[in-house]
Amino acid sequence: MVKKALGLVVVLLLAAMVLSACGTSDEYSSATANPYDTIMPQIQNAVTAYTVDHNGALPPVDDTNYTITSTWTTGSINVNILDICVLIGTNDLLRQVPDGCYGSRGQADTNFFSGSCDNPTSGHYVWVIDYMGNVYSICDENRDGTYSSTDRVGGQHGNIWP
Repeated sequence: MVKKALGLVVVLLLAAMVLSACGTSDEYSSATANPYDTIMPQIQNAVTAYTVDHNGALPPVDDTNYTITSTWTTGSINVNILDICVLIGTNDLLRQVPDGCYGSRGQADTNFFSGSCDNPTSGHYVWVIDYMGNVYSICDENRDGTYSSTDRVGGQHGNIWP
C-alpha cells in the first residue's frame, strides 16, 4: 500500500512538472498575437553577441544619425540604422532576416543599405541601435523610408505587422 501511494506521489509530481513546463494556452496565444515581442529580443541578442565576438565593436550602422523618443527611455536618444545583414549567418547570430523588416537590398535608410542581403519580408519596421548597442525599432507606417512624428518608435505599433 505504501509503495502504491509513493508511486502515485511520484507520478503526480512528474505530471505537475510537465504541465508547468508546457505553460498555458494564454502564453502561446500571446506569443502568436505579438510576434514583435519575439523578434526584438532576437535582434538584441544578436547585436550583443556580435559586440562580444568583435571585442566591443558594434555592428555596422548607416551614417545618418536619427534622434528618436522611445517609450523605454526618458527624453530623446540618438540612434543609427543597423545593417541587419551582418548579423545573418555570422556565427549564426540570426538565421535569416527577421519578419517585419522594411526595405530592400541596397535601399538607403533601411536595414539593407549595405546591399549584402535581400529582404524577403516586406514589413514596416526599421531596427536601430544607440551608441551602447541597445536595439530600438521605428515603424515606417507609409513604407517611404522617411521617419516622421507619425511613425512610432520602440514597440509594435498597433496591429501593424509585419
